[in-house]
Amino acid sequence: MVIDAALDHSQAETAQATDEIMSVENGFNRFARWCDTATACALRGQDVGTVFDALVARADANPIPVEGALRAVTGEDIRMGTKTQLATKDPVVIAPGSTWAALSQSLAAAVAGDASAFISFPDGVPQDGLGAISANACTDYVPQVESWAEMQQRMQLGRQLAPHMQGASDTWRVNGCIGWPVKATNPPRALNVRGIPTLLVHAVNDPQDPYRWTHNLAAQIHGSDLLTRTGDGHTSYYSSPCSRAAMDNYLVRPQASADRVCDE
Repeated sequence: MVIDAALDHSQAETAQATDEIMSVENGFNRFARWCDTATACALRGQDVGTVFDALVARADANPIPVEGALRAVTGEDIRMGTKTQLATKDPVVIAPGSTWAALSQSLAAAVAGDASAFISFPDGVPQDGLGAISANACTDYVPQVESWAEMQQRMQLGRQLAPHMQGASDTWRVNGCIGWPVKATNPPRALNVRGIPTLLVHAVNDPQDPYRWTHNLAAQIHGSDLLTRTGDGHTSYYSSPCSRAAMDNYLVRPQASADRVCDE
């Protein structure tokens, strides 16, 4: 099998959140540096971190109304929406409109008063997707937050580790499982997989799943091979011809160097 952008499901929720919070912040900082010189960045020539922080603070103090949205856009919405849009740096076939350039345009529009790119839900539309995500996450994870005081600690963790994104991450959503009425059926645990030829592929600067997770998982899948992509973005199959060729070839003939690197 081939695993593209591995998730290590052996960690306690707090440890996983800590890793991911820092990975998302690193992704944002790389996006901000890209904006310094990229002609495609709508914020080129500006201090992107300062612009972003001011926008988030403004939306936290006075949520930005968006016609057709279920509610006004908050700073949390902007942080979480930015986290999602950091996933793809350049256009890919499965999400051609989700790029760093598009993110810069979304942020520039929000600064100008149009925060429609960051709405959580459109008004009047059933939130089947949100329910599915919650049902999935809440049977896979057990939140380690049980009180408002502990939630304040988690928020402080986010602010200290990620001054811009302040904790925004997929694992942050697990806080929505607090009080979930169904017991987790697949809680985190270490694996002991043997006898399955496996190639793990991971980008060093994945803004969602930290690179070290794939090494953790490789240690739990005995004899697995690992391919490192030195670029940005979440997953590699659609964004890296080198990675895609390696994955295709591995599925046909599972033999690969354990220390292979794709520089794209």
